[in-house]
Amino acid sequence: AFPLRAALQWPADEQPGDEAVRLCGVRLWQTGSEGAAVLDIERDIVMEVDYRTLAPSLRFRCAATLSSQGAEVFATLEPAETVRAEPGSYRSSFRIPGNLLAEGTYSVTFSLFSSRGVKVRHVLQPDVLRFQVFDRMSGNSSRGDYSERLAG
Repeated sequence: AFPLRAALQWPADEQPGDEAVRLCGVRLWQTGSEGAAVLDIERDIVMEVDYRTLAPSLRFRCAATLSSQGAEVFATLEPAETVRAEPGSYRSSFRIPGNLLAEGTYSVTFSLFSSRGVKVRHVLQPDVLRFQVFDRMSGNSSRGDYSERLAG
């Protein structure tokens, strides 16, 4: 099993990517739990992707795929390709609403790609983050006061 990891930064000379885009770092957090990889089921989870572009006028989107126990749970992506007009540093983020995920351990794959005409994948980093979601059993989560095992 892989260890839990809420953030990863790459040194400049090891950043994954191609001649156009480099992945600088990724992280996930909840308010009050920055840096933690064990997260409260009731609270939103924010995933952030930091990257730099090496050329002007690049048009692409970021995507994140969550997996658990070897199965893809869901994928999310920016709804439209965005032009990054100037070379430089950028951040994209995704929000997972509280009570969407079941208790369990999840891994996150990040991808940055263009898809107009033909798909060009600038970055693909599988299972780069790994976190656990727990339910405090307060009665306020999506399971209410149901205390038996809940699949999904």
